[in-house]
Order: sequence, then C-alpha cells, then structure tokens
Amino acid sequence: MAKKEESSKNGFMRFMQLWWVPIVVGVISLGPVIIRMIVKQEPSPTTETAPLQTFQYLAKVQAQETGKAIPNATFIIEVIGQALLDEVTDSNGVARISIEDSHLGQPGKLTVEAAGYEQYIQNIDLTKDELPDLIQLVSVSEPTQARRQTEEQ
Repeated sequence: MAKKEESSKNGFMRFMQLWWVPIVVGVISLGPVIIRMIVKQEPSPTTETAPLQTFQYLAKVQAQETGKAIPNATFIIEVIGQALLDEVTDSNGVARISIEDSHLGQPGKLTVEAAGYEQYIQNIDLTKDELPDLIQLVSVSEPTQARRQTEEQ
C-alpha cells in the first residue's frame, strides 16, 4: 500500500511541476492567429460590421423653355447633420447620387446650379419614390415668374 501512495504522490508532484505546459501549448497554437490580426489589423471575428446599404437616385436636369439637357450642372442634396451629397450631371443632363438607406425619411434640401440658369432650391424628404426625377431650370434671361409657377406645380 505504501508503494501505491508513493506512486500517486509522484504523479501529483510531476503534474505540479508541469502545470505550465498546457498554457504554453495554447499560446503557441494561437500565436499565428494573433500575429495576423495585429499585422493586418483585422477586426476580431466577434465584431462584424453590416454592409452599407444604399439606393441610387437619378434625376435629369433640363432647360425649362427648350427641354434640352443641361450637362455639368451641380446637383447637391443636403441632409441635416450629414455631409453634402453632390454630383455633376453628365452629357445627357443626368445626375446619379448614391444615398445611404440610413438617410431615408429624413428632410433635406435639393439645390441645382448651372451657368446661365437660376439656382433651383427645393425642400425634400428623402423617400425613394417621392424624390423629383426631372428638374427644370429657368434661363437667367427668363422672368422669375416662370420659376415660381414651376415650384407651385
């Protein structure tokens, strides 16, 4: 019986001397993962970010009196508390702006400017189906009354 007690005592003593081995093995096996995360600065697997959701807003800018497209017009959407969303119309007078879904339902201001035309300003709500798809600018030579009638419509 004394041999059995001595054998079990030796096993316990050996365990007590090697308690650090599982810790070292764990650190060594996780080392490459930790180094990759530090070097690449990857987010930890538990903090995933949702992809940014946007929708495309297209609007055409044209001259009210002729219906001709106005290229190079500055098209600006201002959302309170957010950065300006701006674009320049292409050769067909079309502006394409990506709007984050987080802006939906918020009030904003639409401003369109082009050389030789009066500035167009309209208060808007950022709702997909309610944004104006045609903006008609009044030539500087046209009377301001024409623009007021357009805004009332």
